[in-house]
Amino acid sequence: MSKVSVIVPVYNASKYLENVIRSLRVQIYKDCEFIFVDDGSVDNSGEIIRNLAEKDRRVKYIFQKNNGVSAARNTGLAVATGKYVTFMDSDDLVYADFVESHVKMMHGYKHSISAGYYITIDGKSTKTKLISDEKLKLMKAPAVWLRMFDLEALRKHELSFGNYKIGEDLNFSGKMQLLYPEFVRTTIPTYHYFIRPGSLVGTSDESQFDLLNAVSDMEDFAKTNDLYEQNEAELEFMVINHILMAGMKRAGEGNMLEEALSKDGYRVSRAYSGTEALYVLSASKPDLILLDLMLPGLSGEEVLSRIKGIPVIVVSAKIDVDDKVALLLGGATDYITKPFEMKELLARITVALRNGAASVDSSFLCFDNLRLDMMTHEVFVGQQGVNLTRTEYAILKILMQNPSQVIAKSVLLERISEDTPDCTDNSLKTHISHLRKKLLDIGGKEYIDTVWGIGFKLKSE
Repeated sequence: MSKVSVIVPVYNASKYLENVIRSLRVQIYKDCEFIFVDDGSVDNSGEIIRNLAEKDRRVKYIFQKNNGVSAARNTGLAVATGKYVTFMDSDDLVYADFVESHVKMMHGYKHSISAGYYITIDGKSTKTKLISDEKLKLMKAPAVWLRMFDLEALRKHELSFGNYKIGEDLNFSGKMQLLYPEFVRTTIPTYHYFIRPGSLVGTSDESQFDLLNAVSDMEDFAKTNDLYEQNEAELEFMVINHILMAGMKRAGEGNMLEEALSKDGYRVSRAYSGTEALYVLSASKPDLILLDLMLPGLSGEEVLSRIKGIPVIVVSAKIDVDDKVALLLGGATDYITKPFEMKELLARITVALRNGAASVDSSFLCFDNLRLDMMTHEVFVGQQGVNLTRTEYAILKILMQNPSQVIAKSVLLERISEDTPDCTDNSLKTHISHLRKKLLDIGGKEYIDTVWGIGFKLKSE
């Protein structure tokens, strides 16, 4: 086995640490070291980690004065002893197969970088995302906790994190991607990313200007290592794009359309060119897009052709019927001609969102290392598929949709009756027994508890 170093910078994270630690200690892949770098915490984070280190020899605790997340990660890199290294934030969670899934890919394909899916939780929604294989990979989801790196390759090129408030991941991952453009991707989500109140993500303060320094440093790095020519278009785009983003955020300018939508309760993000629109969409998925065709850079028609799975209302002064038909057949949900009345646009937005909501399929259900895909009806324990009958699948789906609740037998029978009308009170126990055995044979542990006299629930650790 190849040792994996997991580096976790910590600063005043005591209220999250127990869950973080628990998710690391149950990793299926055992040859790990967990390096917690305490960046000058003034709460009891250090005490929590030190107590853990006494019980688990895989845990290393390092204390340093407060220098920021980049310095903490660099400290972790300096002491790491694994063949591979990955990172975790001190308020996130990982699935039990987080390390294993990356190691399998790294071993199987002999690459120096692996990348994975993640699940975003912001208190309002949960979305599964992944790193794309598209050309814009240098800037798409650059977070280091989404990647595993070959530690020898990092040290060979003396890569470390720059001292940026925002942009340190983009700079670090981008440099590694320049050096090793081929990467392998895991097939399932293994990381829970939490957006907490006060997070720098999505803010528009002066720290956003660190992005410019991070990107500029990447450009210099590419030139120094004779990697600029083959990546020139993408690097130049990144520089221009981040100058535009930072400038617009600093100006804080709004227009009448944005103000009207905001007053009506919508949260609005703006892009000022077709190219920037694609960048924004690479980082987040809005519920609806208002697309103007007259954009600098990529045209609105080109942008439309690259949008998948999001309702688009085209806003344009073009009035030719053939133009409208081509856009509607090309993927637009609706079309409104300038000039327009705001109440008409708001009505069209309401309808588009209503229709879009009806088609949304939250395809993954996750519990521990169980994954259920409601679109394909596939079930995985870790990365291994489980062959379930229609009734067993329906039972597991109901339990995973209500992971903290005890589901009474009568309720379970009622809820699965549409999918499995042949399941009866007498046969339910047999179906549960078979489901338990199939999950146990692959996962090596019990996933379903019987609450005597009441019903069933998923088993917590």
